[in-house]
Amino acid sequence: MELLAYRVQMYKCYIDSGWVDVSPLTVLVGKNESGKTALLKALHKFNPFVPEPYSISREWPRGHRDKQSEEQIVCLARFRLIPEEQERLQELTNQLGQLEVLEVAKDYGGRFEVLFPQDLFPDKIHPNDIDEILRGLPSLPAPVGDSFQKRAADCLEETGRLAREGRFSELSDLRTRHQTVLQQRLLVKAIRSAITKTLS
Repeated sequence: MELLAYRVQMYKCYIDSGWVDVSPLTVLVGKNESGKTALLKALHKFNPFVPEPYSISREWPRGHRDKQSEEQIVCLARFRLIPEEQERLQELTNQLGQLEVLEVAKDYGGRFEVLFPQDLFPDKIHPNDIDEILRGLPSLPAPVGDSFQKRAADCLEETGRLAREGRFSELSDLRTRHQTVLQQRLLVKAIRSAITKTLS
């Protein structure tokens, strides 16, 4: 994907920067303390090599604290898809027309949302809907050990992350992999229990 433009909202000195066009050589010009660094930092935190989350307590604009929300989009980026990505998207959506440009948003909570045209996925799930679905899942039946609970929580977190990021092709492989991980954890517990009974 090639970055074409981005927009910063409710971040440091910016309520809304408007769209900032990006080219292979982009120059930001302005006086000291005019917001150049903030504009770049918001984009840097969009998807850094080393994770660096947005901080709502330190980076939300002053004077607007009463409107703080983890769901507030900080950076909205517009990308041009390369031909290979367009072909892959066509396979996933069964759409005949080509999608050349799409937008991706990231909020203070660290969630990504791919903003496809509405007619591409008319029944798409919003990240907030995914969170609600995950919260509504039944609790693990007792008795379940701490180690198993931790593994199950990790599986659930991974499922939610992939769904929020729109990586649905990877989700289809998770059930088998998670099943294997949890079964291994149960097997380890059973072996330990058997050894304990034998030694006692």
